[in-house]
Amino acid sequence: MEGMLDMTIQDIADAVGVSKTTISRYLNGKYNYMSKETRQRIERAIKAADFRPNKSAGSLKSSRSDLIGLVIPDASAMLTPLLISSIIDECTACGRKTIVVSTHD
Repeated sequence: MEGMLDMTIQDIADAVGVSKTTISRYLNGKYNYMSKETRQRIERAIKAADFRPNKSAGSLKSSRSDLIGLVIPDASAMLTPLLISSIIDECTACGRKTIVVSTHD
């Protein structure tokens, strides 16, 4: 598995010898019907591959992107930068990403 750049859940599943659903359950913390040995094998494979789930792929499945869009009329207004900064800080604290767009009036 070493050296693979765009690993998928399926690649991890193949390496461990379990289903893609089992890997997904592991990543979502749903260990109800999973043996301790299976959890350990999955954990080792994920660490060895330095695997990180693709958030974009996950958002397609869940229909949630955790992305907040902020549309403002004029980014150069006096208080706008402070307001944008505060909104971004709060969104980040809640685990959300922010996109800011100025419409220029």
